[in-house]
Amino acid sequence: MILSKAIAVALVALGLIVIAAVLVLGAFWLMILALSADAGEVQLALALTVGAGIGAIAAFTCWIMPFARSRWNGA
Repeated sequence: MILSKAIAVALVALGLIVIAAVLVLGAFWLMILALSADAGEVQLALALTVGAGIGAIAAFTCWIMPFARSRWNGA
């Protein structure tokens, strides 16, 4: 039972770390491009960063959280 709860907490923490990493790396990428690129490339980078962030949040919500919840309940 304790192992299941530990796995659930680890999954949630891992999911949150992945979301944060995607958004931080995307912001860093945008800063670099803003200094050296034209407006079209910055807009493309912004769109890709937002899309990756939404994808990471969706994966967390639709896949990691239900699995973590089942592990938390002892399944």
